[in-house]
Amino acid sequence: MKIRFFAILTGALLASGCAVQEYPGDREAARWMGYAAEEGNAYAQYNYAMCCLHGEGVAKDRKMAMHYLRLAASSGYQEAVEALKRLEKPSVK
Repeated sequence: MKIRFFAILTGALLASGCAVQEYPGDREAARWMGYAAEEGNAYAQYNYAMCCLHGEGVAKDRKMAMHYLRLAASSGYQEAVEALKRLEKPSVK
């Protein structure tokens, strides 16, 4: 439990630029958020999905983003539920 909390906190702080005096970049934040996402934290799953979706700190990977959004949504994380609705909506042409 302590490792999971540390990974979430570190990822969130790095993403906001608050953890260190010189911002280390999105790659480090995404790495720590990914650790927490793998541990099952819905907040981290959602945020890691957004990293994957937008290519922030990791390579763009829509399939991976959808995977983590579905995990977060299945835990009841409302932002993930709403993001899935938007992303799964068929586009009108």
